[in-house]
Amino acid sequence: MGANLRRVDIDAIFASETPRRAFETIEAQLLGEEIASAEDEDARGRVLEALEAAFAEKVLLTPEWLAAVCDASPNYLRPHGAATTSFAISSAETRLCALLIGAFLPLAREERGALLVSVIPSLADISLLCALLCRIDRSEFDLDRSGATPAIGLESQGAGSERSLAASFFASYIEAARSGLFARIARLANTGGIWTQCAPSSILWFWFTSGQEQEAYLFVKRSMQDPRTLGFVLELALESGDAGDEIVAVRRWSKIIDFNTLEMRAVELVMSSASRADRSRARRFLDAFAQGKSDLFK
Repeated sequence: MGANLRRVDIDAIFASETPRRAFETIEAQLLGEEIASAEDEDARGRVLEALEAAFAEKVLLTPEWLAAVCDASPNYLRPHGAATTSFAISSAETRLCALLIGAFLPLAREERGALLVSVIPSLADISLLCALLCRIDRSEFDLDRSGATPAIGLESQGAGSERSLAASFFASYIEAARSGLFARIARLANTGGIWTQCAPSSILWFWFTSGQEQEAYLFVKRSMQDPRTLGFVLELALESGDAGDEIVAVRRWSKIIDFNTLEMRAVELVMSSASRADRSRARRFLDAFAQGKSDLFK
């Protein structure tokens, strides 16, 4: 069915099946035939439209719905496990986060917080919830109407303002939510599992901006010294530039990444790695990093 998956079909699936089963049915149909990337993107856009309409009109957000949306989110943030720049993931995140905020709004603040806390231990992927809290902290959404508003840069926000914004939406449960996510992040960091989550950048920014700056920085520093995870760090800060090329936003990412060390590690790979893929990844980073450094002086 794939590209021919109509909005009316999606509505019917969501109306007749449990949330998790509905996403599984839709994904099976999307993967059931070979379709072009643009057609897949259109079909997934229709799925999100159906979700937005459902939450706006009749569906009440429950633990089952929230967990299902979070666990299905990798298929929309990074379809088919594709290698995607953080900029592309960010664009998809904006829509999913706005969708969740719209779904939370009909609930009382304490209900929202209790719901959020309840799903954290069992989620397969915590990327979307980390992104949601970061984006609320950065005032990216109107928390009365859920409309997206221009972002405030990460560098302009302090810990005090972050906590007050989140508390205004999730009430006293926000600290339990943060603690639950910190516990998940600690386990993922110990196993290297952060890098297999859908959006490691979202997890790392949540970790960094929620009062654990040193822990996040040291984790990334250790990861770039490990040959098994160095490649993930090289791709972490890649973004799409204005001209369609790749760029590293050096000023912003230097809060988390020691670029002096990472540049040396990349040069070492280019000069001595036996792996063509590793050499290519390192050159890709070095080109984007050079572009990012030049932009600092424009």
